[in-house]
Parts: sequence; C-alpha cells; structure tokens
Amino acid sequence: MIIPFTRSTEVKMAYSEKDIIDIINYIPLRNGNFIKSKDPYQHYDAENLEDIVEIKIRSKKYDYQIIERYKYLRNLEECKKSNREFWYVVNYENYLSCWNINDLNDTGYKFNWHVRDLVKTSEFEDQEPIPKIVGYLDPRRAAHINFKSWPKKI
Repeated sequence: MIIPFTRSTEVKMAYSEKDIIDIINYIPLRNGNFIKSKDPYQHYDAENLEDIVEIKIRSKKYDYQIIERYKYLRNLEECKKSNREFWYVVNYENYLSCWNINDLNDTGYKFNWHVRDLVKTSEFEDQEPIPKIVGYLDPRRAAHINFKSWPKKI
C-alpha cells in the first residue's frame, strides 16, 4: 500500500534545529538534556544519554511524514550500539510531531517502504532528484506538541 504524500499548505520556515532542541529540552522529551550532535555528518541531529533525535523542519504540511530508510537503518544501528532510543521529530509551524521509532518497530508498524525520487539533500545546493527508499509515519502514532502559546524565548 502506498500512502499519498499530499501537501496542504505552505508557510515560511521559522525554527532552526537549535530552536527545536531547545523546545524538546523545555518539554522535556524523555528527560531533556539534548545537545546538538557534534558530528555534522552524523545521521541524527541531537542526543542525550538515553536517546538520539532526527529533526525535520517542514515548510509544508503533509498528511504523513516520510522517513528515509537509510537514516532509519543507520540510526537504529547507532541505538543498538549505544543502547538508546531513536526519536523522529518533525516541526511544522508551531507544532512538533514525535515518533519513537524503536516502539514502532517493536509493535510491528508497517512503514510501507518504496522508492521515490527526492532531492539529494535539502540543506545544500544539490537539488537534483535521486531515487531514495522511504517509508511513511502515521500522525496517529506520534506525540503532538503545540507550542504556539509558549513564551517566545524558551
């Protein structure tokens, strides 16, 4: 089954990875104390002693979020080596959606992996589409945080 990947709205990106790390520490997601990954080429963006976090900042709202199988596998491998949990956190406007990928695996979640042409990376100039294996994350399986009414400075 392929789940539609539809865009419903566009907005200007307002948050950085640092902002999202500050927010997940403020909540706190899994006891907080997250720091930005020291290695810019690491497959995750933040970590603490118990968890690793991949952060995605979206300028558009999607019905389902995608996760790249390559990062999924690398981060699960890191979790196994370091005995930590893998969280996938997506920011759109003033909302976070947080999935515990280890829990999804443990419950037999179906990611519906398939190949899709996507840009090589969204952070650099190389915007040429390449085939990537991706799966979908159901929003009903995520923890959702609305921080719209929070103070501007966290």
